[in-house]
Amino acid sequence: MTAPGDNTSRPTAERSDSVATQQPVTTPLESYGILETADDDSLDCIVRMASRLTGCPMALIGLMEWGRQWCKAKFGLDASETSRGHAFCTQAIADPARPLVVNDAALDSRFNADPLVMRAPGIRFYAGVSLMSPEGQALGTLCVMDNQPKEICSDKLDALKGLAQVIMVHFEARRTIRSGQLIAMEQERQDLRFRQVVEAAPNAIVMVNPRGRIEMVNAQAERMFGYARAEMLGNAVEMLVPERFRRRHTGLRGSFSSGPRLRPMGEGRDLYGLRADGSEFPFAIGLNPIATEAGTMVLSTIIDISERKRLEDRFRQAVEASPNAMVMTDAEARIEMVNTQAELMFGYTREEILGQPIEMLVPERFREHHPELRAVFVADPSPRPMGAGRDLFALRKDGSEFPVEIGLNPMQTGDGTKILAAIVDISDRKQKEDRIVSALHEKEILLREIHHRVKNNLQIVHSLLELQSARIPDPVARDMLRVSQARVHSMALIHQTLYSSNDFATVDFGQFLDSLVPVLIASYGVDTNRISVRIDVDLVQLPIDAAVPCGLVVNELITNAFKHAFGYRDHGEITVALTWLTANEVLLSVSDDGIGIPDHINISGTDTLGLQLVGLLAEQLGGIVTIQRSDPTRFALKFSVKR
Repeated sequence: MTAPGDNTSRPTAERSDSVATQQPVTTPLESYGILETADDDSLDCIVRMASRLTGCPMALIGLMEWGRQWCKAKFGLDASETSRGHAFCTQAIADPARPLVVNDAALDSRFNADPLVMRAPGIRFYAGVSLMSPEGQALGTLCVMDNQPKEICSDKLDALKGLAQVIMVHFEARRTIRSGQLIAMEQERQDLRFRQVVEAAPNAIVMVNPRGRIEMVNAQAERMFGYARAEMLGNAVEMLVPERFRRRHTGLRGSFSSGPRLRPMGEGRDLYGLRADGSEFPFAIGLNPIATEAGTMVLSTIIDISERKRLEDRFRQAVEASPNAMVMTDAEARIEMVNTQAELMFGYTREEILGQPIEMLVPERFREHHPELRAVFVADPSPRPMGAGRDLFALRKDGSEFPVEIGLNPMQTGDGTKILAAIVDISDRKQKEDRIVSALHEKEILLREIHHRVKNNLQIVHSLLELQSARIPDPVARDMLRVSQARVHSMALIHQTLYSSNDFATVDFGQFLDSLVPVLIASYGVDTNRISVRIDVDLVQLPIDAAVPCGLVVNELITNAFKHAFGYRDHGEITVALTWLTANEVLLSVSDDGIGIPDHINISGTDTLGLQLVGLLAEQLGGIVTIQRSDPTRFALKFSVKR
């Protein structure tokens, strides 16, 4: 019985017009593990059976990959693969639900130009059934071919479909076996990788099964405990625990097994291990539960902390030996360690203070803001004094307060940042400081009184000279007394400036000149509309031993300018300047734009008292005097001053 025409060929409209325009079908061939494998007798038998059942001389199982069709099994053909673009099978899997039947390829526009039709093997007839995976993906085809046109009956087509199903059963069995093999291989790889990681770990690792028996150890564990691997495997883990802890360890192990989670072992306790030679050593252990088919294993990471313990002991000894009170707090500001000095300073025993908040040592009135200040320090931890610029107080057990100085030192540890505070009771220093402040205050009062009395005595001398000059009819003698009055008044102004100042060691010379010049102007009756005095002074503080001679020099030079600089001129200017030349050297100058000093006058050989005083005072200051005769006339004194 011949299959109807609508079953033995498909209308072109149901598939793409060109094979080249079709999108290649992605197939999960990799999961079957059949690509590029050796011949399979079972599949070879199936293609021979397909050839006999359909009466076609050629049959093959074609598997589709990107860009090619690969022949897994074939009969009557030599080719092992073909280009996918020219494959009949490409058209067959385009509609995998129905077989593809081509009665005469030479008359079919889709295939008449195909090289397999035009040349050997000269295919004229083709019938192909898609090989479908359970996921609905087309892997390839089972097809039969003939180099003569023909038709195929529905029974033979159904037989071809049945053989395709047998092929897929074979493929699925292969995939199942391969999947199991891949899983086993992957498990082996993971086990190997796990063992390699464990072996390469820098710490000792011991894995214990649910019965408490050692399942695995690494080389570090052998070195740490002194046992060979074979001596530990299969034995109870308690062989690594000191005798005095073994009974309790069994119960603790059972407690962990009832609620396994990643955590350190024995938090807050000192843990010890036992070596093969019987010696003990402190260690830290991290426990990690691992679910396996044999139950929950416990992977223990063990670190020998003997060196850390030695360092901690040294640190504690150093803290204990410190002459200052030492208090260490944890990240929650609870007291974790104190030394004997802290016990003596605050009046608490160590047991009373450990574990308590640090605020117990802070007076009540400061406690509210103390956590904020502590948070500021924690945000930017660095060694520094606490509360710089502020008075700090601490609280004893008996409720009494005392002044302290505190140095803060952050310490980074595995448990977070800890703060070590060094505390010094400065009660004795404060008392001494108070006594010094009191003595300084008394000294200030005494110095102020001395300057006041010296100024008053000089004022009395000034007044006596003024009374005396009023009784002397000789104008020359009276003028000499007036000059002496100015000198005395200049010295009195120095003491007046010191008396009015908070600094009794130095004189603000600008302030002194502001007071001196008006007095001299008034004393000599100078018309300020005709002669002006300009003061140009840097901020210069002169010690009293320099201020007095310097004031007298200015007095002499201004007086000299008033008397001789301008003659009968109707105007003029005197400039007094004091400037810093270097960090420790100043220049004092008095200049005027008057008539100048005539060339015939020998300044160095003058017998006038004023200029002689200037020279003597300059020597007293250790300075150098330079004189410019005119344009402008200028007396300059350069001397050193300690700032």
